[in-house]
Amino acid sequence: MTDMPLISIITPTYNHENYIAACIDSVLAQTFPDWEMIIVDDASSDRTPAIVREYGKKDGRIRFCPHPSNWGKNHLADIYNEALGVALGKYVAVLEGDDYWPRGKLAIQSAALDAHPFAVLCHGRVALVSDRGTVRIPRYPWPASVRENQPRGSAFQALLLGDNPFHSQTVMIRKKSLERVGGFKPDSFPSLATDYPTWLELAFQGPFVFLPRILGYWRRYPTSVSFHHQAELWTQHIEYTRLFLASHRSEWQSLGLPIRRCARYASCWALLDLGKLKVMARDFTGAGDILGRLHPCRRLIFRNPSKALKFLTLRVCISARKDIYKGLLRFSKKYKWYRGIS
Repeated sequence: MTDMPLISIITPTYNHENYIAACIDSVLAQTFPDWEMIIVDDASSDRTPAIVREYGKKDGRIRFCPHPSNWGKNHLADIYNEALGVALGKYVAVLEGDDYWPRGKLAIQSAALDAHPFAVLCHGRVALVSDRGTVRIPRYPWPASVRENQPRGSAFQALLLGDNPFHSQTVMIRKKSLERVGGFKPDSFPSLATDYPTWLELAFQGPFVFLPRILGYWRRYPTSVSFHHQAELWTQHIEYTRLFLASHRSEWQSLGLPIRRCARYASCWALLDLGKLKVMARDFTGAGDILGRLHPCRRLIFRNPSKALKFLTLRVCISARKDIYKGLLRFSKKYKWYRGIS
């Protein structure tokens, strides 16, 4: 490896003793050797730090940054930026401690960014991995304009609604683009996620490169943050989107995007999912409030059959004050698999 690695890999981890070895092994197996892996452990209470230290003794490209005390799940952006602050690479890739990569990822994506010097980031398709290790490849429905962010700002068509076409396990970012927006987001807003706020900022910067192949494996299991704190994630998403729209008025005008339309439909899909979670928690009053907030989005919702079904199911649940989701989901293997339960 050269003194200045081409790629810096940021790996936040917390109590991942069952997964961190596979995560690191997937990096060591890469065909592209010019990397550094910065592992930030948020004061794990299990064997995660010991496992990382053993790997670090064997390979100097692995840099370990343990926290003496826990920063907590709402400070993920701070943890990412701690690693970014010491990163030496031209490109930055993200690999959380319970996920892993295919063998050729770094070679393929670094070559793609080299070939597209104006691209902000490169991403691809993600594979979902259940707690039993079964792999499933989900549908990737977004059009070329969204996945390539062309014309500039097109990614907002998905992001502002509550979709995220850019899975962090698959993303490689040009470091100077990250630095241009001030690093990973959000800055002062407490959040369980840093990917969505960061993609929002980077969508203003320039085009993305999409590679139609699996570039990351995302573990889905009941105790993971993305599963265990779904309601909190959607609530934060909705509030952050509102703040983001309000604080970027000049940028919207420069892109020629219809700010009123963006604000009307903002977080539409996120609200649908949050309404479902409130029904499943038997909070029918809260679900009713969500349904009221969805009223301006009805025209958009009924253009999409699956979203329309979600909306109508939500209405039925609220009217009957009964949770029919659990009965429906009992028959959906896809849902159970996606949650990492089956």
